[in-house]
Amino acid sequence: MSDKVRDTINADRRLVILRLLVEYRGALNSSTLENGVRAWDHKYIDRDMITGDCRWLEIRGLVELEELRSDVLDVAITPKGERAAKGEEWVDGVARPAKG
Repeated sequence: MSDKVRDTINADRRLVILRLLVEYRGALNSSTLENGVRAWDHKYIDRDMITGDCRWLEIRGLVELEELRSDVLDVAITPKGERAAKGEEWVDGVARPAKG
């Protein structure tokens, strides 16, 4: 897989995480996010990928994290993350939602 394709898939997966958080009142745990992302056709993921994406999003101020267990995070969207999920703010590394 080329780097460009991998970057596109990663950016889309991060958008899906943000959109799920918006849809479910702003907070979910990483286990639930993993299942939700799979339901959006990202079949080849695991908990480590979701955890990595959540930490990536946290560094950029899009989510806040709380460690519930060593393998489960509570993930809450920030106002900046909500704007990115809605396409109102552009963040490099997060796909923009399709218009329409």
